[in-house]
Amino acid sequence: MGYTTKCDLCRTINRFRSECLIEHTDNVAEECELRGWAKIINYPFTTVGLKGMSYLARNEQERNIIMLRETLSREEKNFTCAHELIHVKFHNNLHIATFQCFDKVRPNQNSILEWQANEGAAELLVPICEFLPIIKENLPSLKTWQDFENFDFGLARYFSTTKGVIKIRYEDLKYEIYQYLNGTPLENIEILSHKMQCSRGIQVESLNDVEDKLWQKEFGIYHIDIVAEDNHVQA
Repeated sequence: MGYTTKCDLCRTINRFRSECLIEHTDNVAEECELRGWAKIINYPFTTVGLKGMSYLARNEQERNIIMLRETLSREEKNFTCAHELIHVKFHNNLHIATFQCFDKVRPNQNSILEWQANEGAAELLVPICEFLPIIKENLPSLKTWQDFENFDFGLARYFSTTKGVIKIRYEDLKYEIYQYLNGTPLENIEILSHKMQCSRGIQVESLNDVEDKLWQKEFGIYHIDIVAEDNHVQA
């Protein structure tokens, strides 16, 4: 996978899902083992902030290995495993033997490759084609901040990921969500990066903004609940 655009990355991940006949991603680790993509090891990392690692096979006699911090929740492990799977499947031609997944991208890491792994994992677990229709169907019933909270947790359970990933998805896909809510068919939605939106002067609210306004209405203070635990790099 080269240094692709957000749109190219989305298409690449969905092509991967289609070609591999992946219908459910509630247990990425199990998929990796069953399909021979990687051996999964739960490991007691002592390095602060280290959530997972992947070791890429050097030849056909070796196996790819994905290591996950054993103390992570099931949902955190699922996203971290998906993140490392993107490295294993799409970065195996870059002659990089090891990738590490921290709670925040480190200065010595390639921010573009980490963005691809984060954004790719998010699209694998929470694909636009499923995410947007669910939002459109349920948005009319989201009248209060608590409605949003319950909806966020429900989405996290449905997609087997964390609430933080859902909140980041709201932010990363705010323009795509805006288009779909305003009548653009899924197949015609323009997928643009944050930088491209800025260059075109596109400014739209995210569902996080809507939720925060409802919080302010109820409590009279500003509230923000975006948990950037996977440190999505805006590209």
